[in-house]
Amino acid sequence: MRDIELACDPNAPEKYDGDMNSLYKRVQKVLNLEATRADINGSLKQVLSGLSSVVAGIASARNRMSDAHARSYKPSKHHAVLVVNSAKTLANFLYDTKEYQSARKPNNVTNGDEGHASDSS
Repeated sequence: MRDIELACDPNAPEKYDGDMNSLYKRVQKVLNLEATRADINGSLKQVLSGLSSVVAGIASARNRMSDAHARSYKPSKHHAVLVVNSAKTLANFLYDTKEYQSARKPNNVTNGDEGHASDSS
């Protein structure tokens, strides 16, 4: 997500503070993926809102279950796979959205004028 933020937002903070939820909110805004937009279909709003919950869950899992911090919980294999696959799906969606917007109007990705979320595809 940080790479997307740096590529799309000239006003991005110089350093990443480790707060994945805040980073996602900034990337969501720069990619015009905010679920509060009036022009987004209701079911897509629901999915975009759910992504915020996924990010919060991934961040929490990283803090509690990974080697990045003192591990307070060892996940079962199927739980670990769920977290990893959720992170991969999120990353693919964000990068695909960035690429889609770049291909449509290369100058608009930096200001969030074009939103992948409002398209029917």
